[in-house]
Amino acid sequence: MRNRLLILGIVLSLSGWILSGCGPGPAEDVEVPDSVLRARDAALTIIGECYAAEAPVTGLDWTAENVTPGWPDRPVPGQVDYRFTADEWVVNVSYAVLPPEQTIYHVVVTNQATRFEWRGEVDAAGQVAEQIAPDEVRTALDAVMAYVSRYYSDQPALEPGRIWMEERTTPEGWIGSTTYEFTAGDWVVTVTNPVLPAERTVRGVVVANETTGFRWDGKVDAAGKVTEAHGSSEPVMDIRDPGQALQVALAYLGERYGEQVPAIGLTWVGDRSPAEDLVGSQTINFTSESAPGWLATVSYGVVAPEAVVYQILLADEASGFRWEGDVDALGLVTELARP
Repeated sequence: MRNRLLILGIVLSLSGWILSGCGPGPAEDVEVPDSVLRARDAALTIIGECYAAEAPVTGLDWTAENVTPGWPDRPVPGQVDYRFTADEWVVNVSYAVLPPEQTIYHVVVTNQATRFEWRGEVDAAGQVAEQIAPDEVRTALDAVMAYVSRYYSDQPALEPGRIWMEERTTPEGWIGSTTYEFTAGDWVVTVTNPVLPAERTVRGVVVANETTGFRWDGKVDAAGKVTEAHGSSEPVMDIRDPGQALQVALAYLGERYGEQVPAIGLTWVGDRSPAEDLVGSQTINFTSESAPGWLATVSYGVVAPEAVVYQILLADEASGFRWEGDVDALGLVTELARP
């Protein structure tokens, strides 16, 4: 029950909704903004509908406390935290100081006796979303959306103040990883969270916009580094040659960077490093008379052809352009360092 998607969608007007039995009780000790009370009550209403006997009863007299760090003398700027208590129940509401229509309220509801805990968010319109995914999965989501926003500025930005609706979408009986789907407006993000030690976990992420048709595939490592995977849905070719890997990378770069990179189809001449300098690997420096000043370095391990991954560095002395990426045996390009 805790993993069900809670989009029961009570959208409540900030200008003054009324929830029977959920309003602030007479024991409020400090002055609390109405918007904070409404966010608290919206969360309590959803909890009551979804968790029934586990939820707080209606009509509790809540005692309020401002628990913003440093309050009241030197509160931390830009952040506000309130705590509400009633019997064994504690509700924490925190939010960043933003324009009202962009404010998202983070709500945590706990029962000290039963150990019940609920985490979620409430937007300025009163829409409630339960936090189902672990914090590290949501961190991966944020990192990827920041990446997409930075490098794909032609795509519509996620509207400020929108919250992600979460759903656990792991197939029945699936072992080894957990899948979560996040939706907000036209955006749908799927994060695959493998069952591995935290320091070795690499999460696969797919981002799609249902309106524009945009689709992005990539991964986020344990340190929060985002890398982009690019390739057709079918293998480009069975790549057994570093020259082929270079051509695949150049085709990818042509799509992404246009006239900043050499044209596709140029003749490149390779100069292999002396064998005595390398053990178990090869490096070839490619140059082209049609692209003076450009150097493409392709390095790869001496492994089975189906397991080879070509590390490619493409650089231009004149413009300062520099790109690094991998091309695997199926033609899948992973971008490691952008210009």
